[in-house]
Amino acid sequence: MLKMHNVSKVYRTDLIETHALRELSLEVGAGEFVAVSGPSGSGKTTFLNIAGLLEDFESGSYQLDGRDVSRLSDDQRSKLRNEKIGFIFQSFNLIPDLNVFDNVDVPLRYRRMSAADRRERITSALELVGLASRMKHLPSQLSGGQQQRVAIARAIAGDPALLLADEPTGNLDSLMARQVMDLLEQINEMGFAKDIANRICFLDQGRILEEGPPAQIFSAPKEPRTQQFLARIVAAGRL
Repeated sequence: MLKMHNVSKVYRTDLIETHALRELSLEVGAGEFVAVSGPSGSGKTTFLNIAGLLEDFESGSYQLDGRDVSRLSDDQRSKLRNEKIGFIFQSFNLIPDLNVFDNVDVPLRYRRMSAADRRERITSALELVGLASRMKHLPSQLSGGQQQRVAIARAIAGDPALLLADEPTGNLDSLMARQVMDLLEQINEMGFAKDIANRICFLDQGRILEEGPPAQIFSAPKEPRTQQFLARIVAAGRL
């Protein structure tokens, strides 16, 4: 489904070059749930932006669902992104002047679906996240957890082949975060992926230092920098 080989990304200013990704290689198969972890500045968001066709990369190759994205025009990339990828952002990114139904409808409108098909998809997605009764509410009338559920409904309504989540619980309290993760696990069981986080990739300084099953990474990390990162988040009560 997703295949990156030696992907590099450099951000440049007049005074400095920042290597966000350094020859990163990663494959994610259909139905697989992969968690990308690492300290701030390790390259996680850059990786997600490139995977989601929101940013270009410096060198290397990236195939999405068998298509070499570097050979696509901007219009072709936009079409592929709309049809194949669903996004869940930490900051929700809902349009404040649109109600819940219309927020979920926005990406579907670019697919040239009939109104009846869009309504069916939107209603099903909102029912799945438990917000069908709130479809006429504005985002400001919802809690943070409910807004994130709307964002999830928007991401899955188009039946994406690839679902990307950038710290989807980062702006939620622990109870709401657990509910959102439970919802994502429920979505996995319905076919988006087999198991929640069946592989973890630890990123640092733009490279994958270590990857494997969660039990292996969290109980016996091999790399010293992985050990240091896990020790910090345990001390902070985040694990």
